[in-house]
Formats: sequence, structure tokens, C-alpha cells
Amino acid sequence: MPQHAPTYPRPSGSPQAYLSVTNKDGVSLHSHLAEVIQELLASKDPDALSKLESISLDVKAKHFKPAMGVTPVAPSIEDDGWKKRSNALFQAATGEEDTGVPNVVETMSFFEFAGVGLAREESFRLFLAMGGLKAAYDLKSVRFFGKILGTKKDYYVVEGEYKTAPAAAAFEGEGAAPEAPGTGLNKCAYFVASGASDPFELLPDVTPAQVLASSTIKKYFSGDLSAPLACSPPFPGAEKEYLRAQIARISAATVLVPAGKLALEEVEEGPAPIIPAEDYEAKPAAEMAELENWVRLYGGILKIGRCTNVPKVAVEGEEEAEEVELEEEVPPLGALGGDAPVATPMEEEEVPAWTTKVYNKQGADYAIAIAKSYRWPGAYAVAMKADKAANLYIGYGHENTGTTFTPIAPPPILGEAADVEEQADVTLDAENALLKSIEESKMVAEGEEPAEEE
Repeated sequence: MPQHAPTYPRPSGSPQAYLSVTNKDGVSLHSHLAEVIQELLASKDPDALSKLESISLDVKAKHFKPAMGVTPVAPSIEDDGWKKRSNALFQAATGEEDTGVPNVVETMSFFEFAGVGLAREESFRLFLAMGGLKAAYDLKSVRFFGKILGTKKDYYVVEGEYKTAPAAAAFEGEGAAPEAPGTGLNKCAYFVASGASDPFELLPDVTPAQVLASSTIKKYFSGDLSAPLACSPPFPGAEKEYLRAQIARISAATVLVPAGKLALEEVEEGPAPIIPAEDYEAKPAAEMAELENWVRLYGGILKIGRCTNVPKVAVEGEEEAEEVELEEEVPPLGALGGDAPVATPMEEEEVPAWTTKVYNKQGADYAIAIAKSYRWPGAYAVAMKADKAANLYIGYGHENTGTTFTPIAPPPILGEAADVEEQADVTLDAENALLKSIEESKMVAEGEEPAEEE
């Protein structure tokens, strides 16, 4: 059957009424033609005839109102708890400058050049919360470690350095003993909260078993510290312990300082403490663009899940155990330039472990050098000539190994058990003889003589 063009009801009345019918955007044919003619007269384009369709479309676009799929709703607060906690932070602030609490607002302004950071209001609340943490736990200093993203809630992480480290708890688990508080991976304490105005919770010290297990799995954080981890191989702990293990790995690998700014103090025994170097002069940002001018603040992690080897403790009355081959420890303030690339997708191209870039070059003394980690996406370090340096991590807490993550295969299924060999039944005479011998041994033990057989 022949198809006919669709017909539309024509408005009754005069032609002017027909041209004045408006659409859903409030535009009529009459007004549209008037605007098109006005555009043609204003432009006086000699090629207006060929551009007539384009001009008509541009005029239509001015009146187009896209339909919103979702009506924006202003965020609502279920209760005034957040407001009360935020006000409490301001009331607790004394206004006195504390050298142990860095200016988070200023630090975040440096990282804005790299496109990361926090809102200024949140940065200021975090600054006030860090001052409260330092006073509540009697810490030497605190710094904002970063923000670890979760599926339900995020973790704001604050790092604190002890004035006097607490005593080490007794270790009764398997494997290497954890490092004492104030040393190695437990050198600092870490506090987490879902927001800058929320109460911060102290994470437990990390154990070598947790560090080693965390490198074999890859789990997204949920934001619930008590959430169990369903993974293979199993992790020794809940999300709280997994979070602390990942923080330890990130800190050891990504916390940087300019080379020469700090030094190791010479001591006869024990780990050498880190002290400010004498006669240090901050380098300009152009020089900090070279990886050789950066060093890691903390020591490297050994294969046993510690930064230091397990100390040998001699116990009186026990024989000396076999000598265990110790790993070579990676001391703090190690060079950064020798890091292996993350991946080599092509023979002549590779993904480096670190890359640097200089921002704000117009101001020579205020130029900023930022080092970015590709092995731990989300880790940044910043330095400038004004002797200011800082570190920040905002990410999911996962390491980029350069390859697709493949879980460790479960152990092989056990084979069939060996067949049981059947034994011959015990005869009555043998059983009586066994019982008789048992009775005689009891009588001898009690000092009686066994009866003689007739």
C-alpha cells in the first residue's frame, strides 16, 4: 500500500494565528523566522543563502531547554551531630601556633597544581582535628597522611610521631615478631576517621604476617573497620588490620624528602635516629625535577615483613639455635633514582616508578616541584625553594604491579587416603594372657606378689 505523509491538525483562524502556535519551549514559527531574519541582517553575510540552515539551527539552540533526568536535591543532614562536632573543633582551637601541626590549608594549596587535595573548609577542619589528636595522645608531631577511598565511606588518615613510644606488647603468634612501637613499620601511630569532624580511631600496630599477607591480595575498602575480609589466601585480621598494613607499605615506598634535608645520627647500637641536617639549603624547583634529589624517609621492607631483622635473644639454659641468614637492611633516606620501572609495555618504552613536573614557573622562588608515583597511584610529594616539602596520598590503597592482578591459587586438593591394612583378630588365649599380665603388674606396683598358678 502506498505510504502517505503524516498529517497534523491545522489551527483554525487567520494565517497569523497559525504562525503564532508555540511549542513546548515557547517558540513559534513566527518568532523563529523573525530571529533568523534579524541574524541575517546583523551579520550581512554574502554567503547567507548557503548558511541559512545552520543559522536556523543556531537560533533554535538558543531556546533549547534540556530535560533534567534527575532533579537536584539539596543534601540534607539527618541530625545535627555533624554540625555539633564541627563546632566543637572550632571551640577547642586556642589560636596558638603549634609547630607540631603543619598548616594543612597551605599544604593542600601546593597539591592543587597536581589536581589533588581537599576543599579548604575540610582542610581547616582537619587542621583543628589534628591539633586535638596531638594533645589527646601526647604526640611529638602529626601530619595528614592522606585519604584512602572506600566503597561506602572513606578514611581520613593522620600520622602521629611518638614523644615516648609505648612498651611493646608480648607476641605469641607465629612467624616473625612485630617491630616495637616507635621503630620500623611501627615508628608512627595512625588514626583514621570517616570525616575531619568525626572522632578518630587509633589503628593497631602492624605485624609482619599482615604485611606479607596484604601483598598477596587486593581488596577494596568498605569504610567499616570491623568488616571481615573474604579473600584467598586468608588475611590474619579484619579491615582494620588490612588498612594498617597497606598504610605501612605505602609509607615505606612513597614518603619522600629532599636529599640532604635530613641525616642519620651516628649511634653505637640500635637504629640511627633521623635528625635535621646541618647547613642544608633548599634547592630550587628546577633541580627538584631530578629524581636524584629525592630520598625516601623510611627504610625498605624486608622479605620477612619488617624493616629490620629480628634481633637475636640469648636464653640461659637453652642451646643456641642454628644461625639464620639475615637480610641486608635498607636504611632510611635511601636514594629514589634507582627504582625499577613499573612495566615495560614495549622494548623502548616503559612506565617509570616516579615522574616529576615543575609548576608555577613564572615565580622563580615560588615554583613547585611535584613527584608522582606510578607504582602507588595517588601518592605525591611536593617541594619548593622556600624549604617547604610535604607528602600526600589519595587513592584506593592498591599497588600497581604492572600486570593484571591474579589471586594466588588455592592449595592442591588432598589425595585419597591410603588403604587400611586389616589386622587379624586377637585370640582368646592371647587376650587372657594380656589381661593377666596387666593384673600382675598392678599387684607388683602395690607391693603384692602375684598368685602362682596351680
